[in-house]
Amino acid sequence: MTLSFGRDTTQNMLYYPYGIAYDSSNSALFVAESSNNRITVFDVASITNGEDAIGELGQPDFTTPGGGTTQNTFSSPQGLVYNTSNNTLFVADTNNNRILVYNFIRITTGTFPGGTAGEAYTGSVTIASSTDTVSYSVYSGSLPTGTSINTSTGEVTGTLTTAGTYTFAIEARDTDASAGYLFDRASYSVTIAAATPNSTPATAVSGGTAIPAGTLNPPTKPKPTEENPKGEFKVIINNGEQYTNSTIVNLNLISDGNTARMAISNNLDFAGASQVPFEKQTQWNICGIAPKCKLGEYTVYAD
Repeated sequence: MTLSFGRDTTQNMLYYPYGIAYDSSNSALFVAESSNNRITVFDVASITNGEDAIGELGQPDFTTPGGGTTQNTFSSPQGLVYNTSNNTLFVADTNNNRILVYNFIRITTGTFPGGTAGEAYTGSVTIASSTDTVSYSVYSGSLPTGTSINTSTGEVTGTLTTAGTYTFAIEARDTDASAGYLFDRASYSVTIAAATPNSTPATAVSGGTAIPAGTLNPPTKPKPTEENPKGEFKVIINNGEQYTNSTIVNLNLISDGNTARMAISNNLDFAGASQVPFEKQTQWNICGIAPKCKLGEYTVYAD
């Protein structure tokens, strides 16, 4: 990288550069400018001759050269060391006979959880050493389909729609206007499993009044009994369990002795249904003729 020839106090020029340090994780080069009493930071992911610095430390802007002895100024900084494991920069502030330590924003989330298509998803980014308002974005790659990132909180939420492995990088940027360079990036890989025809709610509805009377001859209403005080024709699926892990469910049909025949269907209009001899217990396929069920709620109609 070659900057403009000469020396000056601007965004794209140096004055007595003495020491350098490299942040390999974020492709950033730190330069100790001894005579400008500042540390300038360059994005070297791609290099252009005469490029501008993306940030600086020790000065309020790119045109001020004076030194100082305060917590945020230097006097002839020279040596630099950068620790990539915790985003820490060590500066030898030569004329002040001290070492200054800068802890930049750091993403601490190591992994994101996996998930299953069709289900809700939540993942989040946690950070350390921020100094101001932090914003979040997807730096590269793609989040799992159906999710998005909250740019203010770093939370990734949504309903997963597509199975697969997703690789992406998230950037957390600290909005420190004077320094400019205050961000961290972290890469993740998340696997989303395919949806399975399991855990599908099933609902029973009794009294299918939509049966064509001339075709199916609905049974008469049962007489009230101790077991069935309202005299209703009841259907209970899997002993009242709300969810089932199988396409085949067990039906308990409650009626009294005058019920001789019954009809069961997955459709309210009982299309294609026929009456069969009444049984108090039977099995039923909630998928009908489909080879497998999609996740969701299924209703069984009986009369």
